[in-house]
Amino acid sequence: EKIEKSRKIKITAKSLRVRATPSAKAKAIARVKGGAIVQVLSEKGDWYKVKYAKGKAGWISKKFTKSMVSKPDKQ
Repeated sequence: EKIEKSRKIKITAKSLRVRATPSAKAKAIARVKGGAIVQVLSEKGDWYKVKYAKGKAGWISKKFTKSMVSKPDKQ
């Protein structure tokens, strides 16, 4: 499992189930709306572990996401 440093991704599906574990057969624990931007906590195979709400995290399929290019902070 690779740990990410504050990387953000955008949901490209109309809505996407958040899973309890990185598997399509895992229990859906939440849903995120299309266009939402979420923070990546880690990744495993074809899955991202994301923070989808304050204090809540779960797994989403990479297939339905797009990486957000982070712009460097202005100094």
